[in-house]
Amino acid sequence: MIAPGHDIRVVACNVSFGTKVFPAGARAYVVMTNPGNGNDRVVILGRSRGGRWVKKWERRDRLSNFRTKTIPPEHPLYTRLGDGDGLASPRDFFA
Repeated sequence: MIAPGHDIRVVACNVSFGTKVFPAGARAYVVMTNPGNGNDRVVILGRSRGGRWVKKWERRDRLSNFRTKTIPPEHPLYTRLGDGDGLASPRDFFA
């Protein structure tokens, strides 16, 4: 759980190849890595083609431009990403 009022650090990426759910180039946030040492797939949160927020397992080779991003409390995604629901730490992801 993230302490209220504090910035959260997340891993952001882009979808390289469009899928049925995400268009190519869509921004997504890594919310969970594969805990079984199989980091070939991660759970991402992103806007679907229809505009909904969707969590989906995705292959890492379909994602690109991984980077850390700071989300302040005023950001609309703060409550969605800050609930601690399996949120991937940048430290764990880039280790």
